[in-house]
Amino acid sequence: TIKLLGTAERSTALSVYVSACIVPSSHVLASIGSNGNGVAVKSANMGQCCYMGPGAGRFATANSVVADICRMAHEAPSPAFPKPSTIATAIDHDFVHYFYVRIPCAAQIAQSGNTTGVIAKVEEIARSHGISVATVSKDHPGNVCLTTASECSYSQIRQLCAAFQSESYCVGDCVFLPVLGAQ
Repeated sequence: TIKLLGTAERSTALSVYVSACIVPSSHVLASIGSNGNGVAVKSANMGQCCYMGPGAGRFATANSVVADICRMAHEAPSPAFPKPSTIATAIDHDFVHYFYVRIPCAAQIAQSGNTTGVIAKVEEIARSHGISVATVSKDHPGNVCLTTASECSYSQIRQLCAAFQSESYCVGDCVFLPVLGAQ
């Protein structure tokens, strides 16, 4: 399942991002319907907790719109952003995750089905970028798909995709998504 996720994680700095992510069907967030929202919180003390509720759809949206109109009618607008934090926080924009990468291949490779050389080259390029590969395979339209075997940084994946895109077999922009909960 692909879900739009906002993620925040703290190691030495705060790493935050919003991205479409691949969510395994075994993860609790995969069960949330198209009109729902969910928050999964993982902590050392509590393990993983999940909170779910309505997030979109006519009733949830109508409720929010009516509440905003009532608030404006009573001249009690709330600020768009609450008061700013006084705590200095270092933000790390180069988040670390497992990734899925799809490489669009030339039509002659897709038609011939001869992807063995391309797959070997993809693995070689990934290794040269310090990325360990869990799987490399060809999907139906002729794209080559790769999943990482270990976590790597967003900047590493962008550099890897640029390397793939400079190859003669690649005919477009690579697509990559973080994979939630991969191990």
